[in-house]
Amino acid sequence: MFGIVVDAGVLSLREAGLCLVDSSGLCRAIAELCTRDHPFGIRVYSPELLWVGLAMAGPGLMIGALAAARPRAA
Repeated sequence: MFGIVVDAGVLSLREAGLCLVDSSGLCRAIAELCTRDHPFGIRVYSPELLWVGLAMAGPGLMIGALAAARPRAA
């Protein structure tokens, strides 16, 4: 999502990663610059939705790992 500003040297990869979970004014302003290069055409980005997605994916991954580790009955 932040490919344009990372390529231009405005943000480092670390700073761009922090903007994925931060909703500061700077990150919101930079996100507005990056809407044109998103592969899915996302125009608005909300860090809160990232946290919701991670909260939903986490238990699913844990359940999947536990199911895979359980011995199968013959």
